[in-house]
Amino acid sequence: MTSDDAMQPDALIQGQCYVKNRFLTVLYDSGVSHSFISLTVARELGLDFSELNFDLIVHMPASQNVLTGLVCLQVPFTIRNRTFIHDLICLPLCGLEVILGLDLLSKYHIFLDFFERTVVIPSDSLDIKPFLSHTLYLNSIRVTLDGSDCEGYVLLAASSNDSEFSLERIRVVKEFPDVFPDDIHEFPPQTVLN
Repeated sequence: MTSDDAMQPDALIQGQCYVKNRFLTVLYDSGVSHSFISLTVARELGLDFSELNFDLIVHMPASQNVLTGLVCLQVPFTIRNRTFIHDLICLPLCGLEVILGLDLLSKYHIFLDFFERTVVIPSDSLDIKPFLSHTLYLNSIRVTLDGSDCEGYVLLAASSNDSEFSLERIRVVKEFPDVFPDDIHEFPPQTVLN
């Protein structure tokens, strides 16, 4: 992916981060499950590389699938005077130096405002509660082990089950209680529409 690919009319949110005394171009992408760093930039910064236990195939919008097996573990970086530590998977990126995905965005409760094209980073002192507590996150990654012909999929799933969930917490249900009965004893009769 190049910086031109990210500058389409429906462009994602871009910014900067500070890693090892250098400002890097960041793409905030809620459409990817992991966070990435340019392989070239990681080498220039002298970051330590580790090998993944598997080959990771990443689909890039502007090209074919890209195979990688390298990661930089526990990379410290700063965005707006707040320090983050996160694993960044190495990819051959051109023009983009860092892509921050859902793994980092959800871990640190970072919100993306696509209408205003801004990033909201809460301070450490805020007690953040998820604004969508009943969500299901699902993503998958295709992996090959040790370059063999065997191929599999890693399924990443997370859900939140809140025992306090009730219909009364929904505003429209509170405003119109006569429309939403407490208990439904039977299904409505089946009808045929012509």
